[in-house]
Amino acid sequence: MTHETLENFLPGWGKELSLRYNTNFFSSAEQIWKIPDLPEKVISKPFEFSYQVLDITRSDTSTGYKNRKQEDGTIKASAIELSINLENFPIDIPPPRVFCIDTEESYAMLAGRWKLPKKGPIHFCPPRLDLGVPAQHDIRELTTQIVQLPQFLEIIKDFGGIDSRAFITDLVRDPRIELQDALYLLSGVTVPRTQFDVHHIKDDSSDNPFKRHPATTNHLNLEGISYPDCEMLKFCDPFASGMQIYKSLEEHLLKIDKNCNSNKIKHLILVSPLATLEGTAINAIGAARHNIQTTVFTSAALLHATKPLMYWCPPYMACDNLIVDPKILKVIEAIYGDKADQIDPWCNWSARRLSPPQALIDSEALELLDHGLTNQIVLDNALAITPQRMAQEIGLNPRSFVSFATVEEALLHDRLRELQEFIDV
Repeated sequence: MTHETLENFLPGWGKELSLRYNTNFFSSAEQIWKIPDLPEKVISKPFEFSYQVLDITRSDTSTGYKNRKQEDGTIKASAIELSINLENFPIDIPPPRVFCIDTEESYAMLAGRWKLPKKGPIHFCPPRLDLGVPAQHDIRELTTQIVQLPQFLEIIKDFGGIDSRAFITDLVRDPRIELQDALYLLSGVTVPRTQFDVHHIKDDSSDNPFKRHPATTNHLNLEGISYPDCEMLKFCDPFASGMQIYKSLEEHLLKIDKNCNSNKIKHLILVSPLATLEGTAINAIGAARHNIQTTVFTSAALLHATKPLMYWCPPYMACDNLIVDPKILKVIEAIYGDKADQIDPWCNWSARRLSPPQALIDSEALELLDHGLTNQIVLDNALAITPQRMAQEIGLNPRSFVSFATVEEALLHDRLRELQEFIDV
């Protein structure tokens, strides 16, 4: 089904689907679908912050490759704060905010990093081919940087008692975001945590443009969590349409209301290595129905959940206000050519982190072949990106793509000296 045919749907198609599948996601999605110029609703404000490697058990070697390390050992980084100004949004609820950060690990989420195999040359690797544990470790490191943003710290300060007035929910397909660990390293406090499984059910109904609907498979277990006084929910999961997060919020509120006859939730925090403008707006509308504010923390850019499926999420290629550094888009263009605005950075998000063989199969079968590409073509294009080309043609410091996983591989394979020589151009 194409976007054009969907525009001919009668008003109210979202409400009908919401009634059918017992979730207001579709009615909120219809509101966002109608907005033709959504990126223009976003106000971007740049700022700078400093962070440090929180885990003292991890090698200090990685900070030596940071191109913005300061004398006190902290690392200086840039970021942007995005405010999405939606029409008819409740005036008593702050508009949804998104924070994107400019670090080596955030670049690895969106564009790629330098990879050091056990044998063979050092080369540039896009995220869809950067698989398994190294990808997990970069996500984990990204989270420790996110929690050091001044705006994240302010949210925690405002609520206080984060071990009794907030809790974390890892959606089962959470890619080792490890927010609970990051908050412990930051504060010494263990914030309560649970898991919840909301997944997609295939749906070929002609009136469902998403071709799927959300469903829960397990009971939301809040045992041991003091949720009657909870004022803030923290969900960990990447999202495109935001369908699973939307359903998760509904189930959390239903559970708390059932047991307490009401709830005190004021703020929904989403920690998401990949996040989209559309998914953020849809969830903000849904949360606002319950007088809840929405804030998203993500990597280097706010992505585009493309219609009609809102399943794939390439970057916006002509919206400099949605990315920390527009030059990153040149890297993506070098890899995908004129398909850069159509290709998802990760493809099968779960398999990318947890099952590399399946990720490689799906990378082609689910997406690349439809665009006349293969894994080998993508890899060949990435291999053509050298430190010299990165610096001279693209205009980015090669060190900006030395992520935690890059240094970890260099240590593991005893190639630190080689890495240093490789990136010094």
